[in-house]
Amino acid sequence: MNAFRLVPLSEALRGAIPPELAEWFVPLTELGGVAFSLALLCLLYWLTDRERAATLTALVFGGAALVVGLKGAFALPRPPVETALVVETGYGFPSGHAVIATVLYGGLAALVDVGRRAVRYAAATVLVVVVSLSRVVIGVHYVGDVLAGAALAAAFLWVALRVTRREPLRAFALAAGLGAVGYALAGPTVNAVTVFGASVGGALAWYVLEPAARPASRLEAATLALVGLPAVVGIRVATEAVGALFPLVFALSVLLVGFIVAFPVVVSELGGQAGVASR
Repeated sequence: MNAFRLVPLSEALRGAIPPELAEWFVPLTELGGVAFSLALLCLLYWLTDRERAATLTALVFGGAALVVGLKGAFALPRPPVETALVVETGYGFPSGHAVIATVLYGGLAALVDVGRRAVRYAAATVLVVVVSLSRVVIGVHYVGDVLAGAALAAAFLWVALRVTRREPLRAFALAAGLGAVGYALAGPTVNAVTVFGASVGGALAWYVLEPAARPASRLEAATLALVGLPAVVGIRVATEAVGALFPLVFALSVLLVGFIVAFPVVVSELGGQAGVASR
């Protein structure tokens, strides 16, 4: 285990960081966390190019599915809890934060066309390094965990962008397939059911609906952000509250991403009806 997880290097790295500086890495690690990533993906989908943002969302779920399956397959422990600055549960290899950060920021750099391509990829690399380093510094992963996670995610992203042709429905279908594989490898766990359900919800909603490319007005954009984010938080809280009731976890996960995809259509329809009624 020590050979490929680089345990001595990890311990040396943590020992080289002063405790007062290490505390700063606790919030930085959330740049690759579920809550921040989901909020960012929601805003990107609701407020910008929805086809590209939906594809990115699906790819992030696909990367998460890979993590679920591989963690279950390897079943390797995290570093001792006594050395950690935060409490984390579950297996340690590969790093889920490293995978999510790589797919999220690397996918964003690949899919958007703002600024120079080299600058976008450089910024994505910096964010991935910060998230990966933070996981080691706060004591919840070894260096080998984050290196493997980032490498795996980069390879997955490269292949997925070509297999899906950057089309949302293909990307969600890929994520759902990987979610099923992850469930088979990890067994009935909350994470496995959540990722699979979320991918299915995204595929179904995108297949049934035809969301507009972008918000039609600033009012619509504001409504999506101010009403949508609290609703997403509410569904997430409900999902966590049901614990290991897997049918409910699956249903709520389907609802979560289905809501994210469908909400712009609902707001647009309501706005259109209000406009007709005011004439």
